[in-house]
Amino acid sequence: MSLPASDDPTRDLRGTVRMMRWLGGALVLLSVLLAGIAFVGMTRAATPTRILFPIMGIAMSGLVPGVGLLLLAYYLRRGQFWAAVTSLAAASLGVLLGAIGLVQVFAKMSHRQWSSEMFFTAVVLPVALLVLLMAACGQLIVRLTRVMRAIRSMPPEERGFEPIVPTTPVVTGVPLAKTHEPPS
Repeated sequence: MSLPASDDPTRDLRGTVRMMRWLGGALVLLSVLLAGIAFVGMTRAATPTRILFPIMGIAMSGLVPGVGLLLLAYYLRRGQFWAAVTSLAAASLGVLLGAIGLVQVFAKMSHRQWSSEMFFTAVVLPVALLVLLMAACGQLIVRLTRVMRAIRSMPPEERGFEPIVPTTPVVTGVPLAKTHEPPS
């Protein structure tokens, strides 16, 4: 699918929808991957009741926002203004949670002595993922502000669901013509 001309206001809309789909898919994939890794690592060391809640927490922390972004991208593609506002709130929440995660990683880093292998997996990898998440959400916020202006400038017939209205009026209550005359 090619992008429209650079002066077309729907160009930002299509690019933003594409970005939301990629970010949502990446969050879903990452959460499933992390839940799988946690499941394999925890089954050897813990009882089943102690395994369930951390795996659910890992999966839901990326799965719910990812599916939400995929769903909002569908409605944003249809030109729904509420989807742009909701996506803006979700992206802002993603930046906030990423910043909270960075603070937690740095607080955890200062209290322990790390070997070089553990430092990479416990500090560098989470910091890199959180910074990438925050950058993607920040870029999504910028794009969504442009899209909100584009949605406002779109004519109403191009946005969302429009009911099909019949073009010819339907006449009701008119008696039908008689086909034959009774003999007199």
